[in-house]
Amino acid sequence: MLINPFKNAFGLDFGDRSVKLVQLSKRGVGLGKKRYKLNHASGFDLPPGLIVDGEIQRPEEVLRLLRHHLTSRHKGLEKSPWVVTSLPETKTYVQLIKVKVDLEEGEKIDPQDVIDQVPSYLPFDLESVYLDWQPVDCEEVCGKERSVLLAAVPKTIADSYTYLLNMAGLSPLSMEVEATAIARAVINRGKSLKGEARGILDLGAARSSFIIYDHGVVQFSLSLPVSGQKITESISRSLKIDPVEAEKIKRECGLESKKCQGKTKKVLTETLDDLTDKIFQAINFYKLHFPDKNPLTVIRTTGGGANMPALESYLSSKLKIKVRKANPWVNLFPVDKPPMPPEESLRYATSIGLAMRALEDPILL
Repeated sequence: MLINPFKNAFGLDFGDRSVKLVQLSKRGVGLGKKRYKLNHASGFDLPPGLIVDGEIQRPEEVLRLLRHHLTSRHKGLEKSPWVVTSLPETKTYVQLIKVKVDLEEGEKIDPQDVIDQVPSYLPFDLESVYLDWQPVDCEEVCGKERSVLLAAVPKTIADSYTYLLNMAGLSPLSMEVEATAIARAVINRGKSLKGEARGILDLGAARSSFIIYDHGVVQFSLSLPVSGQKITESISRSLKIDPVEAEKIKRECGLESKKCQGKTKKVLTETLDDLTDKIFQAINFYKLHFPDKNPLTVIRTTGGGANMPALESYLSSKLKIKVRKANPWVNLFPVDKPPMPPEESLRYATSIGLAMRALEDPILL
């Protein structure tokens, strides 16, 4: 998109326990590369019970808090009704599918061809969901099958978020699954990944997911049973301390055996064993069911839970794959000049990816 007509559009990420906003702008071109500016990044906490597992339970309260945040004075934030927002990972379906076609060179896929073949992949009634899809470029010669990235969300979920945004005076330009937004932020566009797949482990406060990215797109994503909140509760219960103290020592000690006398490492090891088992299952599923897969060589961690001390070394040892913290600014700013501290940046990965789409291509045609 050469000119974005939706001035000051921003990314808005809804979680069960918080809402985050990021707005970007372009600063022209320098040394042959686009230059960006972070206009604004902020968020606010949600009390328990307002959004549960991605479903808006108490829209009036969420709306009140959102309106208050948007009407407050925020340094650098340019007012705009235009927004790109996320849909909850637990309520969406995303997968790369194969569509049989008979196309001449240069012809586009007929949308009806996709719709006709969707029921064999989709675990929902077509009448109850909104569908979106995006063709994936052929890496070599295109045959009689084309790869299409399919996304689906129940209409009741998408409509509830649309209604909320409209009541707040906002117009959603697009809604996308969290996995796509996260991958946009943390996968380095400037690095060739030919022959390699990437894993992304997003550890949020209330829900987490594991994403596999290969051939330039998200292949699939899996919701996980572990979250920052559950880890804190496990520490609180096992060490018989209140949740505030448990959260504090989780951030300070994590999986470091030399800190907190190793007490948190023992508790966390028991909790994270389930996490590593689910990641193993996801990787094996990918190996078995995706014929064109590449080997998964690196896993990037993001979300607030990724800040836990020694998490990467623990996961690397258990999974036998290199695990490293993600850099959500990798496509926007030099590595040595991030616009906010790395620990804070990890919490904003989804909203950064949404803001990138809001700035670059808010409506995919």
